[in-house]
Amino acid sequence: MKKVSCEVSVDIGRADVVLAQMDKKQMLTVAQVARLLAVCGRTIRRLVAAGELNAPVHVGRASRWLASDVLEYQEKLVMRRDQQRQRCQQEVVS
Repeated sequence: MKKVSCEVSVDIGRADVVLAQMDKKQMLTVAQVARLLAVCGRTIRRLVAAGELNAPVHVGRASRWLASDVLEYQEKLVMRRDQQRQRCQQEVVS
């Protein structure tokens, strides 16, 4: 199995990579994380402060997030959405 290694481009209007294909230990900047989640950098910081997204690793004065942490956060969002859909469907059936 070939391991895919890629960079996230933040100069374009969409993320060029899928997190599932990234090396889980790859380190991402706040701009890259924001681009992947389609939010602004300030929202990333708010998510960390709220405990929703794991805190970054500090490399010197720079903050970096592990791709695995971002993927985990995305999976939590999908699970939360699916649970809400199930509740809504159960209410309609009842």
